[in-house]
Amino acid sequence: MKVNNWLKEVFKVFLITIIAMCVDTSLGAKVQAASISHPTPINQIFPDKNLAEVMKWALGKSSITDVASQQELNQVDSIDADKKAIKSIEGCQYLLNLKSLSLVTNQIKDISEIAGLTKLETLYLEDNQLTDISAIASLSNLNRLVLSDNQIKDTQALAKLVKLKVLYLDNNQITNINGLSNLIKLKNLYVDNNQISDIRALINLTNLTELILEGNKVKDLKPLAKLTKLTSLKISQNQITDISVLENLSNLHGVVFDKNKVNDISKLANLPIAYLSFTDNQVTNIDTLAELPNLIGVIFDNNKVRDISALANLTNLRHLYAEGNCIQDVQALQGLTQLEDLILSHNCIVDISPLKGLKNLQELDLSNQTFINQPINFQGNVTIPNIVKGMTGTWVAPNSSSDKVTYNPPKLTWNLPTYKKEVCYTFNQTVTIGNATFKFSGQVTQPFNKLDIVKSNKTITAYGRVKPGMKSTVWTQPSNTKDAKQVGMVSAYAGKNLRILREAQTSSGSYYQFSVGGKPIGWVETKALGIFYQTSMEKKATGARYIVRG
Repeated sequence: MKVNNWLKEVFKVFLITIIAMCVDTSLGAKVQAASISHPTPINQIFPDKNLAEVMKWALGKSSITDVASQQELNQVDSIDADKKAIKSIEGCQYLLNLKSLSLVTNQIKDISEIAGLTKLETLYLEDNQLTDISAIASLSNLNRLVLSDNQIKDTQALAKLVKLKVLYLDNNQITNINGLSNLIKLKNLYVDNNQISDIRALINLTNLTELILEGNKVKDLKPLAKLTKLTSLKISQNQITDISVLENLSNLHGVVFDKNKVNDISKLANLPIAYLSFTDNQVTNIDTLAELPNLIGVIFDNNKVRDISALANLTNLRHLYAEGNCIQDVQALQGLTQLEDLILSHNCIVDISPLKGLKNLQELDLSNQTFINQPINFQGNVTIPNIVKGMTGTWVAPNSSSDKVTYNPPKLTWNLPTYKKEVCYTFNQTVTIGNATFKFSGQVTQPFNKLDIVKSNKTITAYGRVKPGMKSTVWTQPSNTKDAKQVGMVSAYAGKNLRILREAQTSSGSYYQFSVGGKPIGWVETKALGIFYQTSMEKKATGARYIVRG
């Protein structure tokens, strides 16, 4: 019995060994070098007629029917077959000494023929129809691999390509990049426009100098903390809110994080950044830019920036794009004489005179400005000053108006028979600064407050005090009525006896006029005061009442 068991175990070991050898042999066959035994016509070696044409030239032949020997094929070390409508690469397995192969923009689905081309150092397969890249797994000498614009989902086939320095995987369908975790020699990695959310596989890729992660689903940038050799980082169109990890990346020269949800850029301070872009975020404060003395170009279109004074000392700045913000004052740009591009359209700018000294401008856009004045009380006859100034500091005449307007520089006057929510006027001036000719255009809007109607206003005799915690405003007239102006806060009279002089009812509320020490102060909403005496109370009084007059 023991002998039988022993024989079974020996047989198992023997069987496992045989299976392993078979598997080894089978796998080896996939990458085994192939060769032709005798000279063969090129179009038989390479059945795809378009590839055959490429090989005809590579082999120095005059026709695709000419024969080629294995010795001749061995002399080919580089093939460029871009945009040749190639569907099959059958025959490439015989190019045993090939070091560079470029098959960009073809119709290739199967690349199994290259599995044995172990001398390949550069491989370009961009813009094909690849889903399976397992044939690349054995190409251990690759240092540059381009797989952009395919249908690849898995990166595991790349796990052992440890000599790779440059890798393009952009525009595929990749969700998992764990196959890249050991490619520690990588310097340039492009994985933009995939479906990647987890980038922990990048933690140990400390030789990276360029990383393109745009168009993915990344939220957390912490795995980048140790990638201190990075000089260029593009992480636009992700789901990023926090970029604080970038403060560790002391070699960053170019950073792009457009179309995210970032509102704080303070952690970028003192980095050697020359080019920065954060278009379509939620940034309001750009004071940090004052601490980026190397800045040459900055783009922050479509944020919420009002104050650009931080740019005043960035004398190296050549390119500034800040359209779609809330910028009003451009005085800070006056000394930036190196500026070549200045794009400030869709802001709130109405005075461009500080820009007249920017003689190096090549491109300029100041169109579609929108400025909204503070609301004023509506009156039938409305006069406001023109606030639009051109390059020379003179008024820019209105181009059109929402209603009939009289312009007597610098005043605009409207006669409005009925209430309107607002009036507006437009401006449009062609100006040349430096080598740039542009349109300075936009619209100024004057909103109106609709005044309340005073329904009643009567004299009363009463006394009261300010209720605890009240912060109501005191007005010269009942609030939001004609000639009503703020004179103070009612809390200033807390603890004092206030004499109530009049009570008014308007279309939106009721108000008391009060005095202190015989001096009229103003009007306040009735809810702000607590009444402790008024004449109507006297009928109910049963005892003497003494009033200390205010």
